[in-house]
Amino acid sequence: MKRTALGEVWWVDLGMAAKIRPALILSEYPEDDELALLIIAPYTTAIRGNRWEINITKPFVKNS
Repeated sequence: MKRTALGEVWWVDLGMAAKIRPALILSEYPEDDELALLIIAPYTTAIRGNRWEINITKPFVKNS
């Protein structure tokens, strides 16, 4: 697995509706003795208004 860093944005295939979308990396890269698991937050413009969503305003993306 390529090295990731906390706060980076990566393009990921989540297998949902055949879309590859940007996702924010929320966890540190796992050490050699840890489970190879990353926590991410997928980017979407389909705002549903639930309590787990946060609004992110960046100049290079639509409101999401």
